[in-house]
Amino acid sequence: MNQFTLIISAAGLSSRMGDFKPLMKVDGTENIIRELDTFFEIGIDKALVITGYRAEDIIAAVRKQYPEDGERQVVFLHNPDFASTHMYDSLKIGLQYVKDEYAAAAAAEGADGAHARALRQGCAPEDVSGVLTLPVDVPMVSSFTIKKILTAACSAGPDAIFPECCDEPGHPIFINAAALDKFLAFEGRGGLRGAYLSEQMKTVCLRTPDHGSIMDSDTQEAYRRLIEESAQRRCPDRDRCEEILRFFVVDQTLLAHSAAVAVLAAEMAERTGLDADLCYAGGMLHDVAKGLKQHAEAGADCLLDLGYERVSSLVRTHTELPEEYAKTLNENLIVFLADKMIRGCTRVTIDERFAPKREKFKNDPEAMRSFERRYALAKRCEQMFIEHSAE
Repeated sequence: MNQFTLIISAAGLSSRMGDFKPLMKVDGTENIIRELDTFFEIGIDKALVITGYRAEDIIAAVRKQYPEDGERQVVFLHNPDFASTHMYDSLKIGLQYVKDEYAAAAAAEGADGAHARALRQGCAPEDVSGVLTLPVDVPMVSSFTIKKILTAACSAGPDAIFPECCDEPGHPIFINAAALDKFLAFEGRGGLRGAYLSEQMKTVCLRTPDHGSIMDSDTQEAYRRLIEESAQRRCPDRDRCEEILRFFVVDQTLLAHSAAVAVLAAEMAERTGLDADLCYAGGMLHDVAKGLKQHAEAGADCLLDLGYERVSSLVRTHTELPEEYAKTLNENLIVFLADKMIRGCTRVTIDERFAPKREKFKNDPEAMRSFERRYALAKRCEQMFIEHSAE
């Protein structure tokens, strides 16, 4: 049994922010709704929301999106002392609720039941369960980070896992069901971070390129950076692209090739009135998963999980351009074509780029048919680009 519960701490006064953080919006979506959406979409079983200040407003906003009788389960727990206690005190309310739920289920199932095993120290990795904790003002954490944490939890079974981006600890924090008592008993300094970094905890740190995991809306300046992060998700800039490539350990040869494709794609976009920044990002990241089986799909999936939806589409279609993108000039076609006009770091013609494989497949009729189809598509895209750039 792998069972995970999300705990969102939303009891605070938002005094430093000067606005009510749970209902502040990024791209038109309230912080708390964005968090619930992200975690539910990857299959989290249940969410606990710890309320305090303006609890009724939080409940009303959440119930509008997630009705009490809906498929998604959201439970509200209240911290009556929210004005005089800390976030960790609110978190403990959620942790105690989870522990009590597991204890009740264990009593019903017996000592060999899944919930009883989850509460025991040293449970097997395949039985790992627990909670993921998140402050309400960290709305941009990506599903990439969450999935990475859950994978590590199920394979290693630590007491706690936290993500790290740019050498900064982030969210969400995973707490193993078997470690609930340790966290509930912790009375030291530093709140949750102090708890998971304490000597008695077996804690794992996971690197992630997800800036959303370390960004909150605690102040107006922090909120401004969240808005900037949202813009990066729409189109990552040069520095962010290079950072993503470094995270996925792209070597210098491939990095140089990617940069050459990016520059050409941007130039072609400018000549045809398309989004040059987007095409540059697509060119830089098109081979982010090079070396993996079906690297275009693998790279696109990673970028999609990181929140780069539009760039993900460019990466997904850079090897095989679907007909829907080959009918009109668009950014997907531009990145596909630019990749076919770069060999290594050198600009070449379509014929020069395809010549080695034409020779390689000359005695393999089936492979040659597939090759000729890809060649014809590239030439068709090239002709479309030439016609539009001449206008």
